[in-house]
Amino acid sequence: MKQLLTLLLAISVTGCNSTLLPDPIQADTSWQHTTLDNGLNLHIQKQQGASVSVRLLVHTGSIDEEADQSGYAHFLEHMAFNGSENFQKNDVIKLFGDAGLNFGQHLNAYTYYDWTYYKLDLPNNSHLPQALNWFKDISTGLMLSPDAVNAEKGVVLGELRRQEASQNSIYFKAHMALADEAYEGNINVLGTRESITNLSLQRLRDYYQTNYTPDRAELIISGDIDKTDVDTLIRSTFGDWPRQERPIERQTKATQFNAQPITLTVADNEFPSFSLIFKPENNALTEGVHFEKYANHLILANAISTRLNDRASDTQAPIQSISSRVDYLFDSPQLIVGMDFESNNREAAMTFLAKELATLRDHGLSSLEIEAQLTVFADEETNLKTNWTATEFADEKLTDLLNGTQTLSQAQRTALSSRYATLADNEYLNKQLRQLLSDDGIKPITGLAHNQIIDKNTDKLVTASLAAFDNTFNTKGQKLILPEAIDDFPQPKTTGEIASVIAITPDTTKFKLSNNVNVYLRHMPDTGDRIYIYAGAQGGISSLSTELRPAAYMAPGAYALTGLGGMSSTDFNRFMVKNSSYLEPMIDENRQGFYGETTRSSLPALLAVINQAYQYAAVDESKFEQHKSTFVTNEKQFHDSLNGKSFSAFNAGIYTPSSPRYGFKPEDYDAVNVKQVRDAYQQLFNVNRGLTFVIAGNISEEELKPFLRTYIAGMTFEEETSNWQYSLNINSEKTNIVYAYGPRGNNVEFVTGLVHSGEEKTTRDRFLADIAGRIMTQRLLENIREDASLDYSPYSFVMWPDGADKQIFMFVSNVSLLKREQAKERIANVVDSLGDGITDQEYSSNLTQLGQALNEGLNLPKEQARMMFNYVLYDADPLAVINPNSVLETITKEELETYLAGFVSKNAIRYEITNLPSSN
Repeated sequence: MKQLLTLLLAISVTGCNSTLLPDPIQADTSWQHTTLDNGLNLHIQKQQGASVSVRLLVHTGSIDEEADQSGYAHFLEHMAFNGSENFQKNDVIKLFGDAGLNFGQHLNAYTYYDWTYYKLDLPNNSHLPQALNWFKDISTGLMLSPDAVNAEKGVVLGELRRQEASQNSIYFKAHMALADEAYEGNINVLGTRESITNLSLQRLRDYYQTNYTPDRAELIISGDIDKTDVDTLIRSTFGDWPRQERPIERQTKATQFNAQPITLTVADNEFPSFSLIFKPENNALTEGVHFEKYANHLILANAISTRLNDRASDTQAPIQSISSRVDYLFDSPQLIVGMDFESNNREAAMTFLAKELATLRDHGLSSLEIEAQLTVFADEETNLKTNWTATEFADEKLTDLLNGTQTLSQAQRTALSSRYATLADNEYLNKQLRQLLSDDGIKPITGLAHNQIIDKNTDKLVTASLAAFDNTFNTKGQKLILPEAIDDFPQPKTTGEIASVIAITPDTTKFKLSNNVNVYLRHMPDTGDRIYIYAGAQGGISSLSTELRPAAYMAPGAYALTGLGGMSSTDFNRFMVKNSSYLEPMIDENRQGFYGETTRSSLPALLAVINQAYQYAAVDESKFEQHKSTFVTNEKQFHDSLNGKSFSAFNAGIYTPSSPRYGFKPEDYDAVNVKQVRDAYQQLFNVNRGLTFVIAGNISEEELKPFLRTYIAGMTFEEETSNWQYSLNINSEKTNIVYAYGPRGNNVEFVTGLVHSGEEKTTRDRFLADIAGRIMTQRLLENIREDASLDYSPYSFVMWPDGADKQIFMFVSNVSLLKREQAKERIANVVDSLGDGITDQEYSSNLTQLGQALNEGLNLPKEQARMMFNYVLYDADPLAVINPNSVLETITKEELETYLAGFVSKNAIRYEITNLPSSN
């Protein structure tokens, strides 16, 4: 599905005259902060659990580069993996890969305008000395050999090509435009093709020596450690890092906020947009008033977003999407709002936004809206750090250091949010809202259509459009009649019984209900207040006739717009927010159902909603037509874009028109009627094809039983009578496919697909497919990136949908147009190596990495619910989710080799797909 990239409106909350929380806030005492004699700052925290996370933050980035060093900060970050005093090229990736770390997820680095950081997430503390040695080498011991630097140029140029493919987006353009105003210095973090191709080794070393100094660095360690021992280890490792005798004069951030308008164009897969930006404001979180501002941001952002979406639905406003949220832009907290629309609806869309913001300013939020948002805020703050590991704690400290924010403990957040929610009444929050929307320092950003040219004529049109918006916004807003209470949600009319109870493990139970529905419970008592639910059955798009498949994709939005349980969509949304609950329909190629989450106290409400969604959901014809208009417009926008054309060409090349993966054209969706939507929903949600619920969280078997009888066991379904099969319907007539729908420039995308028919997918197959993708990604990185410097991030994966008759091994790489033949040959060599067996190192390291990835999710109820649902819905062993090592320990090297060789057997089909740059 198309993902719209919308430019967002950034608004900072202004100060208030009265203070709810007047007292200062103490820092989280679990963190020990010390500074070495050379200026290096240490942040050390002991946490329960085996893992250890380490971060090295250096306060330097692209703005510290001189004119002839564009991209050098980022290039230096790359060189940290390419040889140092204690680690030869790729030794770091191999060492930590053998320990279970996945490059990219657990081992990575990032560069921005004013910072660079390096991360390591270790499974235990046994490799901490090596981690600190590597971080010390990054600080003072990078070799920067001529051969390694020249080789890495190709990798960074590959990253540049990938950036060029996305730099037409309005988000990227706006970010760059705002950064240009916010910073003094270079904001082109990656540099240019010219600056990287002609990179000077001496000037790279100059940047390194000038900016990597201990007074600019901070070391963060969280996890299973002894603070005293780690402090000693750090001092012995970093103590001889020489202090900078002469302070470096650094480029500083601009202090003046620029309220001048910006006009940009969107990408071809985006709709035109409109945004406003208010002056941002830093928040140190050292005083109670700072927490008030933080809370105001979150609550008002969510309230504005909910109101605008509800009003857009109720008034059928001509917009494609509208939203608001809190984010950090250039280290400052901001409330972000934005909308997009069709070109011919700009005037009407801007009028809608101006009127609604004026109404919010002049008449405020209802007590119901405020009560709901206060409940959500207090719940989220109370449970914010539940189930956190060392990784999340280290990332929080890193983020706080970047943003100049004090770190708060969970106990502090709980106490502050509870007191805030008690004291912040309607009058207070509406006063904050009025101040927010009365700020006159607003910066507008206009996103024009991708094919428009910014010139004097468009400047005049934009100026007139902004003047009209201001006139409307400055007019007194309309007072709305809003509900101050919500009716109770309907309860089930019938109940049922529990037919059997099977204990899988002491904390995992399977229930068989009297209506032939299966329910799995993962009781996780120490995981906080949130409960996670997956409910669904086999089938999905592949179980429907070709005529009903477009209707199925349109069904969720049409039913959502109609509402549920006798409530309109806006009242239903208010009910869900009030109950801190969320529900999302799932209609995939091979399954359909719902994902939901809620609190312990609101679990009955969410189960009542799911009961209604299965048993009594209806779609109103007028609401269907309203949704259809937006849906078809979105599909047409995507279909006509380069991304859409590439997507369609890829699917049309591999699959036949009868395949669930073939895709549809906008006219296919335009031909759908409301009866087809109802028929598709009925065939998907009123038929039991192994309907299964998985519930995970802090709820016991005895607590759950009455809810099962009341809300699930009484539901009725038609039983599946046909023998449904999921056939991918592969098109084998043409296996060499070439099209030109890539971004303009120097980038070519190569995809090799190996189609292999196999037996029915088993529990072990899930593990084998995952390991196979890891092994071949490792080979691509070694051969395409490290040895030949042809691509930044080639990858591979096995696509094997549950229930499908075939699996496809995909190999993906993006390379320079000038080096495509060399790249094509190397990719072919990697693909051909599938039948050559695997090394002991490949076998052991990738099994270890998968085990580490799976074990990280064992204490996360949301992840356990997802994994368990994916497994048990198609009869895989639930014990593999609870104890993945029980499977991993039995997988042999020979078994993996046999699995890999199947993709290059004589019965396999091999596709070679090339996506060339577009000429448009």
